[in-house]
Amino acid sequence: MHIEELTLERFEEFVSKHPLKNYCQTINYGIMMGQYDYDYEFIGLVENNRIYAASLMLTKRVGHKMYFAYAPKGFLIDYTNKDLFQEFVTLLKDYYKKRNFVFIKINPEIAIGEVNKKTFNTQYNNNYQINKTLQESGFTNISANEDFDETLFPTFTSIVSLKNFGIQSISKNTINKVRKGIRMGLHTELGSIDDIKNIKKYMPKIDDFYYDDFYNAFKKDNLVDLFLIYIEPEDYLINAQQAYTEEAERNSYLNKKMIEAHQNNHNINKKMNSDRALLSYKNEIVEASKMLSNKKRIYIGAAMTVKDGARVHIIASGYDKNFKHFVPNYYLYYSIMNYYKNDFAYIDLNGMSKDFSKTGKYYGVNNFKLGFNPKVYELIGEHDLILSSNNYKILFDNTFISNILKKIK
Repeated sequence: MHIEELTLERFEEFVSKHPLKNYCQTINYGIMMGQYDYDYEFIGLVENNRIYAASLMLTKRVGHKMYFAYAPKGFLIDYTNKDLFQEFVTLLKDYYKKRNFVFIKINPEIAIGEVNKKTFNTQYNNNYQINKTLQESGFTNISANEDFDETLFPTFTSIVSLKNFGIQSISKNTINKVRKGIRMGLHTELGSIDDIKNIKKYMPKIDDFYYDDFYNAFKKDNLVDLFLIYIEPEDYLINAQQAYTEEAERNSYLNKKMIEAHQNNHNINKKMNSDRALLSYKNEIVEASKMLSNKKRIYIGAAMTVKDGARVHIIASGYDKNFKHFVPNYYLYYSIMNYYKNDFAYIDLNGMSKDFSKTGKYYGVNNFKLGFNPKVYELIGEHDLILSSNNYKILFDNTFISNILKKIK
C-alpha cells in the first residue's frame, strides 16, 4: 500500500460510498478553506488501484519552515480495522514528516457513547475501543480537558430524528416558547447571498467573510440554506389583540369567582397571574402598533444549515438580543426542523458543552437544545499526531500561533 494524491473524481466517488462521509470531507469544504490561506489536497491509501482510505487534508505554514495538516472530522477509514489504520498512519507520518510537518490533527465524527439525559453520564459503546487504537498509533487526545468553544468541533453533539418530528415531540417549555413566537408574529423565509451582509451582526463572530465563503462553496451544489426570521407586525398586532380580549374575559370571570369565593389564596393567585398577562398583552399591542406604523417586516435573526446525505447540520444561528422577549431561537429551530422533516432523517444541532450542570458556562445553550428532545452523543474528540515533539512544543508555546491553531474550522 502507498499514499497517493487522488483526483477530485476518485475522491468524490470514494466519499459518496463511505459510512463516515460528512460535509467537511468534501471538495466544497476544501475550496472554502482555501479562502483562508490553507492549501488542500485529497490523499488516499491505495493498493492495486483500489482505495482503502481517503481524506481531505488542509495544510498550512505556521512558522519558519513548519507546517501542520488537518483532516477535518477525521479520515475516511475503518477505524475498527486496527491493522489498516496503523498502516495508514505509518505511511502518513513518512509522507508529511519529510515535508517538515510538525503534526497532523484529526477529530473523527465517531460517537463513542450516548448521554443519559437524566444523569448526563455517557453509556459507552464498542467505538470507545478506537481510543486505544488511536493512542497505540501515536495520537494524543487534546480534547479530554477542553470544552465547547476550545476545540475545533464540540466533543458532545445533539441530534434530532426528523422521522416523527412535530410539536408533540418536544418539551412542554419549548412548545410554549414556540407558540409564543407564533403568537408574536414570527415567520421564517429562505435568504440568499445578498442577505448575509445584513445578518452577520446576529451570528457568532468568526471571520468577516466566513459565512459568505461557506455559502458560496456549498450553494453551487444546493447543499446550504440560509434561514431568516422576521416579525410580521400585522400578525403580531392581530394576535396580541385577540389574546388581550380572551384574557380580559378570563380576568372578569376570575374577578367574579374570587368575590363569590371570599378571596381564597388559590383564586387570588389566578387573578394576579391574569392581571400580569393582561398587562403583557397590552404592552404587546402598543409594541405591535408601533412596528406596524413602519409598514415593513422586521428581521431579527438567522441560521445557516448544510445538507449532508440524510442529515442536516445547523452550522450557526443567532438573533438580535433586543428582541429576546420574542424567544426567536425556539421558533427558528422549530421552523427549520419542520422545513426539512419530509426530506431528511436527522438534524444536528451543532454541539453541546460537556458540562451539563446548572452552573456550567453553557447551561442555557444545553438546556435550549435539550428542549427539542435530541439524542446526545459523546464523540471521540480531537487528537494530534505529533511528528516533531520539539517543534510542536515551540508552536504551542507561541501564544499567537496557538490561537491560530484553535481557530482552524
